[in-house]
Amino acid sequence: MKSTTKKILTLIVAMMLIVALAVTFAACDSSTNTTTETAEQTEDSNTPPTPPEGGQPNGTPPEGMTPPNGGFPGQQGGAQPGQQGGFPGVQGGSDASASTVTTTAVDTSALEATIESFDFDVEFDDETSYEEHDVVEVDLSTLEDNYTITSSGNYVFRGETEYQVVLKSSNKKTSVHIWLEDATLDSIVMDAESKKLTTVITLVGDNELTGVKSSADNDTKGTLYLKGDALINGNGNLTITSGEDKNGVHCTGKLVIEDATLTVNSGKHGVRGNDAVVVKGATLNITCLKDGVQNDNEVDYDDILEYDDTTNDKSLDVTFRYIYIDDANITIVSGDDGINAATLLYINSGNINITTNGGAPARITETSSDNADGKGLKAGSLEYAVSDDLLATELEKGDRADTGEDDEEGVNIVELTNAEYYAIVIKGGNITINANDDAIHSDGNLFIGGGTFNLTSGDDGVHAEDVLKITNGVFVINNCYEGIEAAKLEISGGDVTLTAQDDGLNAADGSNAQMGYVNQNCYLIISGGTIRINAQGDGIDSNNAVYISGGQVYVDGPTNGGNSALDSEAGIVIDGGTVVAVGAVGMVEYPASGSAQNVICYQSTTTLAAGTTVTVKDASGTTVVEFTTAKTAQSVIVSSPSLGKDATYTLYVNGTSVGEVTLSSTISYLGTQQGGQPGGQPGGQPSGQPGGQQPGGRR
Repeated sequence: MKSTTKKILTLIVAMMLIVALAVTFAACDSSTNTTTETAEQTEDSNTPPTPPEGGQPNGTPPEGMTPPNGGFPGQQGGAQPGQQGGFPGVQGGSDASASTVTTTAVDTSALEATIESFDFDVEFDDETSYEEHDVVEVDLSTLEDNYTITSSGNYVFRGETEYQVVLKSSNKKTSVHIWLEDATLDSIVMDAESKKLTTVITLVGDNELTGVKSSADNDTKGTLYLKGDALINGNGNLTITSGEDKNGVHCTGKLVIEDATLTVNSGKHGVRGNDAVVVKGATLNITCLKDGVQNDNEVDYDDILEYDDTTNDKSLDVTFRYIYIDDANITIVSGDDGINAATLLYINSGNINITTNGGAPARITETSSDNADGKGLKAGSLEYAVSDDLLATELEKGDRADTGEDDEEGVNIVELTNAEYYAIVIKGGNITINANDDAIHSDGNLFIGGGTFNLTSGDDGVHAEDVLKITNGVFVINNCYEGIEAAKLEISGGDVTLTAQDDGLNAADGSNAQMGYVNQNCYLIISGGTIRINAQGDGIDSNNAVYISGGQVYVDGPTNGGNSALDSEAGIVIDGGTVVAVGAVGMVEYPASGSAQNVICYQSTTTLAAGTTVTVKDASGTTVVEFTTAKTAQSVIVSSPSLGKDATYTLYVNGTSVGEVTLSSTISYLGTQQGGQPGGQPGGQPSGQPGGQQPGGRR
């Protein structure tokens, strides 16, 4: 939730308290009879949820509990206000249950199936020896002008020169194999009038392209500029330098880099392959002012989807516009994005270290996150340009939206709004990113099934516009504005440790950020893994529901009362797993009464210091759950499969008992209950007045 919104909400709640107290005093002066107000419907006809059973709306305090000053908070945030002058209902979660959460989830099996269908085989002849071939051998030191290749053949270059090798072909079937053997030259470029051809460059020893002439050539897009498909292989090295507004490597077709080592210093993009970039077993060291490794971002949707005329089904064609990385070592320092794929970024394995736009700022704030630029890993932009006279026709095809922006030639840019595939797939690797903007960002869906991640971000640690699914992997998000964010967030495995200046986990899509609005496009599901969250905003936040059925979740939530360790719009359902959430009490939300697993909620009358150990023990003295706070807290929520119904448990704070409770209902309370926000809505106000509405996770 953005801090500006929270300040407004705090003011609104304060005003509502004043009005509520005024109404109470007026009612006490005029009559002793109680009145019942009817809750109005929220935006888009969303009726406030029915309060769970067990509340005390008729002024009777909960059994065995002494009310705090002003009375107990009411059920469901004022959806069912308590009677004036009495005790509003006891705090309890909303009546949300597992069924109300799972019905909002999408079936991602088809998306997952596409992961295994991708084919990234290298289609080039990757031979590295020229011993068995007829070759043309060139001593570069003897050149007095550029060396031009006009026909298919095998060429070996040695020595040093200030001139270029120019490829010129009038036949698309032309195939050229170049060996650079301890060679230094200005550049290897295509002639402006040349057709596309297939090029293989094999590196032997140490080689260099200095890029002086190519940087001054307006027809040249890079120091190594190739039209058509190209392969760079061999066990040698190549250092490439390009000037302002020139790429280090630019290939108009599919670019494959296998085994070789490239060091690129570029005034524009480091390595660009318009159709695809494949890096297998290679080493890339890139310093550039724009993107490190990039695809062409202007993509026609019809070009990347294949249609079945019989069934009208559509499937993704990833024969171009993708980046694939396997067993590679990549280091990038870029002024803009680190790795930017047009449709798909697939990382199978390797070591990747990226710093973008100077990295994350030392102090991350809402303002700095809004102004961040330079993502670490990015994919799925799916934008393409159309002329004015075709714009309306293109938009009528559906799944398209006018961005309101133009390309470099002033042509309208259209983006795809519904691409049903994973734009980023990460199956493994060691990935370290320090990004000024999001560390990992998908404009569509994102799947992570393995790998080790060390992330620092000026905005989100991991972000997807739609589905974000994590099944495995080890994540350390050192610092960020928001930790892991998507409209639909599913975590079923892995180990996540994150520190966020705002929300830790956030299910939001940036739309309908109204107070009390339940966004049916969003959900947050945790079914496995270990998650440790340290958040200054909401620890876990959803614009719809939160469903936890497994795993281990530990939340050090906010120290300010404007946020909550757990926050939702439609209820927090705990059906399994271990959950410990601590934080401030001002906006605390408790799990739903429809949860299948027992929950103990405790509010301390005093602030618990950082380093406080909270322990739950059963009647025999056996420890069920233990947690040490990372910062100050006052509210504690604990749930575990070991908490049995009708069993008695004792809660200890630093070894001292603060209360004993018998779990006769799903949600049980200890301590002084103040300001609880069950079910995603604020509780009733003191003296029985209805509470206001609390928004859930905001982007």
